[in-house]
Amino acid sequence: MDEHKHYPIDSAGRAVESNVPIVNADISVDSARSHVLAGMSRFETINYVYVTDAGGNLVGVLSIKELFRADKAKKISEIMKKDVIRVHPYSDQERAVVLSLRRSIKAVPVVDHDGKFLGVIPSDRVLSILHSEHIEDLLHVVGVQKSLHEVQSLGTESAYELFRRRIPWLLIGLIAGVLAAWLIRSFQFILEQELLLAAFIPAIVYLSDAVGNQTQVLFIRNLTFQELFKMSSYAWREVRIGALTAATLAVIFSAIGGAISGSREIAATLGITLVFSILAAMGVAMFVPWLLLKFNQDPALASGPFSTALRDISSLFIYFTVASLVLKSLS
Repeated sequence: MDEHKHYPIDSAGRAVESNVPIVNADISVDSARSHVLAGMSRFETINYVYVTDAGGNLVGVLSIKELFRADKAKKISEIMKKDVIRVHPYSDQERAVVLSLRRSIKAVPVVDHDGKFLGVIPSDRVLSILHSEHIEDLLHVVGVQKSLHEVQSLGTESAYELFRRRIPWLLIGLIAGVLAAWLIRSFQFILEQELLLAAFIPAIVYLSDAVGNQTQVLFIRNLTFQELFKMSSYAWREVRIGALTAATLAVIFSAIGGAISGSREIAATLGITLVFSILAAMGVAMFVPWLLLKFNQDPALASGPFSTALRDISSLFIYFTVASLVLKSLS
């Protein structure tokens, strides 16, 4: 199979076995039997005999049983099946598995775009692909969007390679922390006017991150089943959930904040901030994984640090903007 390694890792061409019985359509059944028996020890699979023309194009197929039951004087062209199930080498391996199961065939022929016979995907390889696809589906359920091959390679990657994959997203978190510090400094005049606002910064950021992380985990998992529902309907449902969640938490948080601070301005600020920051956090939690998946990035690896950074900055910006407006209007 070394000659097929130039095909993509998950393509049908990568799984091709070329060492199979191949005969010409014009020879007799007796000659075909002799050819199969002579090569019995070297063939990798002998479920079927594949029939090609002078140019190597696949024109028919017959089973070993059909070959040895037929009249030996007949030509292969008289007994072969001309309507042959086939896949192209760049087709996904899963397509070959589906054809094998639906058509009850033990090996799936692979031909190029000119019809030239390249070989078959044998039954043992079909079972191996089916097993791999099932594992990938289970990985997708828990939010891992990588292929099985990519997941298996994680165990053999060097420390430097893992460092190289992780550090860019962590640097984003570091930059976000610096931006958050700059943002707080920019609203220093608000803190000077009402110092108690600083005491609620951890709670605002935590609640936004908690709701955002919850939404993000569920959304990444549900990306696996996006064929089963409309994304717009899913997003609208999440907006309604977010509105109910934000309203509930905002009422409770503003009441507690008002009781602690004894200030209606702070109570109003906390309630309004929490509504908008939670809705923003949920929006980020759905948009970032979807965008990363579109660019073939693993949302489970990349969206965590990136989304957290966006949520933290947006929550702080909303908090101080609302505080400045509320204090200005109620003062």
